[in-house]
Amino acid sequence: MSSITSLGANDSGATSRGVINTNFTNLNTDKVEATGIATLTNKTIALGGNTISGTTAQFNAALTDEDFATLAGTETLTNKTLTSPSIATPNFTTQVGFGAKTAYFTETDNGNSSTADTIDWGVSNKQKSTLTGNCTFTFTAPTGPASLLLKLVQDATGSRTVTWPATVHWSGGTAPILTTTVAKVDIITFYWDGTTYFGSFTLNFTA
Repeated sequence: MSSITSLGANDSGATSRGVINTNFTNLNTDKVEATGIATLTNKTIALGGNTISGTTAQFNAALTDEDFATLAGTETLTNKTLTSPSIATPNFTTQVGFGAKTAYFTETDNGNSSTADTIDWGVSNKQKSTLTGNCTFTFTAPTGPASLLLKLVQDATGSRTVTWPATVHWSGGTAPILTTTVAKVDIITFYWDGTTYFGSFTLNFTA
């Protein structure tokens, strides 16, 4: 901001006009028009009473800190904290460390199996099926290799048996003989390598 020169008590004529013209020139230089481009130095803009508009590219070009994240497009976030994010299709490009925290999965309850039950492994790694009939299972494969777990619960009748998909291979080539007692639980685990489910089992838990 240019300084304003005061008139002296004895200034008159050409001196007065010179001082006045200089002051007007300085004021005209310092004024900010409603339109056009102006350079503001050491000014305070009250955002509460003003609107600043522009594109992300314009803000990035105008500001020295370009750490803006847009609602669309690809952004690189460094040292940011995301609270309860919902990520539709995450793709990790490096190893993921959980530190001292636990990575957990929600168990998907497929309900009663009846005589046929489809387990979609794209929904969850941990799934439950209550056997209410001699059931033939169909598996929908996950996108890539994964460790999977199926909890089988005998219903109030018990004696339910299972027929497994042909893509399941068992140690020694023999499928488990399930516990058929009422309300008993068998845990069946699989390693899916993209082609085959390699199955193992732990039997006869009490629900």
